[in-house]
Amino acid sequence: MKRLAIYVYHNEQGVIEDYALYYLKSLLEVSDEIIVVINGTINADELLKLNNPFIKIIQRENEGYDFWAYRAGFLSIGSEKLKTFDEIIFANSSVYGPIYPFFELFEKMRTKQIDFWGITKHFETKKIKEHIQSYFLVVRKNLFLSPTFRFYFENLKKIKNKSEAIKYLEINFTEYFEKNGFRWGVYVDDDIAKYGIENYHQYLSFLTAEKYRCPVIKKTVFAKRYDLAQRQGQTDETYKLFEFIKNNTNYDINFIVSDILKLYPISEIREYLHLNYILSNEARESFHNPKIAAFFDFSDDDINETLFAYLKEMQGYVDIKGFNIGHRCLYQNEIKIQAVNIDEIKKESLNYDYIYIFAPDERLFEKFSVVEKINYVKHILNTTFNNRIFLSNLINTFEKNKNVALLTPLPFVYRGFEIAPHLVNEKELVHFLNSIKFIAPCDVKFLNTILPCFWLNKALMEKVPDTGFNFKNATSLNLGVIFTLFAQKFGFLSGNVSDILSSKIYIDNLQYKLLNQNKTLSKFAYKLNKVFNKK
Repeated sequence: MKRLAIYVYHNEQGVIEDYALYYLKSLLEVSDEIIVVINGTINADELLKLNNPFIKIIQRENEGYDFWAYRAGFLSIGSEKLKTFDEIIFANSSVYGPIYPFFELFEKMRTKQIDFWGITKHFETKKIKEHIQSYFLVVRKNLFLSPTFRFYFENLKKIKNKSEAIKYLEINFTEYFEKNGFRWGVYVDDDIAKYGIENYHQYLSFLTAEKYRCPVIKKTVFAKRYDLAQRQGQTDETYKLFEFIKNNTNYDINFIVSDILKLYPISEIREYLHLNYILSNEARESFHNPKIAAFFDFSDDDINETLFAYLKEMQGYVDIKGFNIGHRCLYQNEIKIQAVNIDEIKKESLNYDYIYIFAPDERLFEKFSVVEKINYVKHILNTTFNNRIFLSNLINTFEKNKNVALLTPLPFVYRGFEIAPHLVNEKELVHFLNSIKFIAPCDVKFLNTILPCFWLNKALMEKVPDTGFNFKNATSLNLGVIFTLFAQKFGFLSGNVSDILSSKIYIDNLQYKLLNQNKTLSKFAYKLNKVFNKK
């Protein structure tokens, strides 16, 4: 069977991403030729990645979304050449994959007595008609050679936005050809309807991939509208899907990670992937013997005694270095601490596999009493620097999750479950983002919860620029925020880390807060009810 694929690609940075190259390589395994229709501009050197005798490139204005690009690809084919194909694949770059070979897909659909088909569909709702989801459509010869099909594309409705593209083009495509007597179907079996989720490819992503062997994954599974996932009760789907792909398929998970880090705020990625690591300080998971350095700011005498209590436990296991303590080695409570200049942190840390940095925000400390300062320090160290067993498990977490390069403590909660604000200066933040050419969206509210104390691996530290950045000036913005953004910029995930006890307390505090909020809302609703009943 001879096939032509029309693949629509768009990228704001003008780059051909690795996930797209893999997708095209996989398409060529089931297609004889591919027309790549580029919506927008791609850099000339990037276009060289598509240099293949079986790939033709069409570049156009980024207008009309996928269907107008499908139209451009289809209408570019001469009528005689069109007759030589048995099927045309219409696909776009809104998905990752395939996590299973495409030939499985075509083998199953080969015997179906239908005229066009897709991989998944959206079931009918009160507002949306049942339709094939248009990221992957296959049209057979009897349909694409028909006058009806050409008429459809030649008279395609012009649209202004994505909502119109879905309503008038994606949904209408299935309805239009069905009304004209053509039969259709999808690869994923209809018994998935028993789970009661209309848009199952989005909200049952793990089930669709694992049980129904759906070969592609929507990009939006990894971010956007976490509230909708909560309403569907499916907030674990993306996490399970990510782990399944990583551990049970041959698909390179880095294709996904490197792309989503450019597309979405790290706050959304963390929500969907649940990048929270709760570690034991009593039972060691496995043993690693890396070189570890810990850098501490000793400028605040109110907290130093608390610091020394934790550091004593780590003596000999971690090389302890201090800044803001003068140019000498400090011996305190039998702890040897090497004095370093804050701007020498990168140079010093490159001799180590894992690095810990403790650099509290002075502006936050100004708002705290001494007791609150000490509690703040204890929270951070309990959740990041607990004891040797905890550290061993933390290192093991890095070893098992090679995409994760940075771990920060849970947000500090004080004064009745208020998250301590770290007051990110937005003007300074914008200047920093511009200086490193940061392209992903940024969630300042989330960044305000990140503590300036964290673990990172050597791979991330090596990426820190040698020019245009220095640690001393960066502390005013919060080093935790800066390194979270560095991690995202350089293609690494970041997450939260905590010990078991702190996590238990955190959950209880959160539950207490939520219950009290509900009580307050109930009282407010009761009073409102009384007012309206009187009227």
